[in-house]
Amino acid sequence: KTSRDVTMNFAAANNFDAAKDNAKKDAGPKYSIARETIFSLIELQGAVAKEEFDKAQSNFATLRNIAIIAIAGGVILAFFLGMMLVRAISQSLAQAGDVAGKIAAGDLSSSIVIKQNDEVGVLLKSMQVMQNSLSGLVRDIQVVVNAAVQGDLSKRINLSDKQGFGKQIGESLNQLTETTDAGLN
Repeated sequence: KTSRDVTMNFAAANNFDAAKDNAKKDAGPKYSIARETIFSLIELQGAVAKEEFDKAQSNFATLRNIAIIAIAGGVILAFFLGMMLVRAISQSLAQAGDVAGKIAAGDLSSSIVIKQNDEVGVLLKSMQVMQNSLSGLVRDIQVVVNAAVQGDLSKRINLSDKQGFGKQIGESLNQLTETTDAGLN
């Protein structure tokens, strides 16, 4: 039987002195030990909870700092990649503008370097084709004019590979050569 049961049995039998004595000598010390144990457990639980809280706070601070560094690094990386992209596009467009200016000024000897396959690369390729086409037309005209200077008016520009304005110029020069040849004969 437990001390409580013994104390309650004495009290139920109207033996209050024995119940009081049992409670004081047997139940009291056991209660004090249980009370101290409970309070020790509560203190231990509080210490463990504080330790876990501190650890969680430390982990949170570490993760927060890592996240801030990662975000800052990502922003810096994006900035530098953006600057590199803008620089690459600007250089290609500047090259295209330079070539267009030279072609407009009559210089068809520029070297067009195509480094990419994007829209700027397509623009540069088109400018290269245009420059080569104009250079070919100028060569064809020079051949006909040089032959005419030498007295040979039989030379003509081959129009089979010409179109648009190149074909018009070729037709006009051929017509001029024919008219001159007919006038001299």
